[in-house]
Amino acid sequence: MKTQVLVIFFFLLYQNSLSQEKKLSIVNFASAKEITIKENRRIKVITKMGEKFVGRFIVLDQNSIAVDGTILDLNEIEIIRRHPLLHTIMIKVNFLHIGTLAFLISLATVSVPFVLVGAAILAGGIYGAVKSPNISKGYKTAKKWTFEIKGLPEVKPSMGIAPIMQ
Repeated sequence: MKTQVLVIFFFLLYQNSLSQEKKLSIVNFASAKEITIKENRRIKVITKMGEKFVGRFIVLDQNSIAVDGTILDLNEIEIIRRHPLLHTIMIKVNFLHIGTLAFLISLATVSVPFVLVGAAILAGGIYGAVKSPNISKGYKTAKKWTFEIKGLPEVKPSMGIAPIMQ
């Protein structure tokens, strides 16, 4: 029994050590730069039709990914950018808190111009909390960035197809 468990353990360790990670490779051939994003990272994708998808992505095959369950072909993608959760949380919290503090301080001074300025900052803070900006760099197809999948095993086409005999 102990040897079976040991053999299974070493087999799983061997399999895990030789497996490749699937990742999204973003390449610009003009500047010879390559950026890779590992699978299950948060990204923001904007398609050529203008649809926006935010979430963790999964590599499906050589030509498509899924972002939170939505299947996207790499040819349909216009812009990809990283979308870390920590940045999103910090930006939303800071916008809302700075706006609230500015409004409360302006109320404490009881001056009409300061209250209006504080209300404007609070409105900007609420807008920033609801629709926070993404400060990560976007990779656009218009700027010669191409998207491809790496880490999948190569699929070799068959040499020929045998005719079906009836």
